Amino acid sequence: MTHYELLAVPMDASTDDIRRGFREKAQVLHPDRFAKLGESKEQQTERARVFQQLRDAYETLIDERKRRAYDRLIQVPQGLADLVRLPEGRRAMARLLPRATKQAREGEDRLVLIEAPLSLLRTGGVLELTVISLPGYDPLFVPPNALDMPWAHLSELGNPGENEGNPGNLYLLLIPSAS
Repeated sequence: MTHYELLAVPMDASTDDIRRGFREKAQVLHPDRFAKLGESKEQQTERARVFQQLRDAYETLIDERKRRAYDRLIQVPQGLADLVRLPEGRRAMARLLPRATKQAREGEDRLVLIEAPLSLLRTGGVLELTVISLPGYDPLFVPPNALDMPWAHLSELGNPGENEGNPGNLYLLLIPSAS
């Protein structure tokens, strides 16, 4: 049972409503009211315990700082959005959920423009690469009639991936030079 339920007031009750709710309940539950009715010791102890709960509820809800702290404690998340919004919910989720690993991302593709003599692109041959190093492709073999398809696709020689993601691809575009 919440303090609000104990005092029979809504959660948005004003301080006057809280005082009024406490007074009404106190008149009914105050231990002195029943002292002369011949209650057993156990009944008197129980009545005193309930009245102390009533006083605790009143003292918590009448103090604005204590009330805000109490409200945060009793808020029940209605959904995942509420759970994430509340600091207590974020801490609980951090304890319950395993740490998420970062998602692997594939590296970006690269495009490299390489000037090659026009004669080499027509007849084919070997092109020494001086600007870029390509493991397994140095020197670069250019097939005959490379002008018809002046590009090459080299898988996984692009930029490296993140978090163990595959590297991107490398595209070479052979551009005829004047010489």
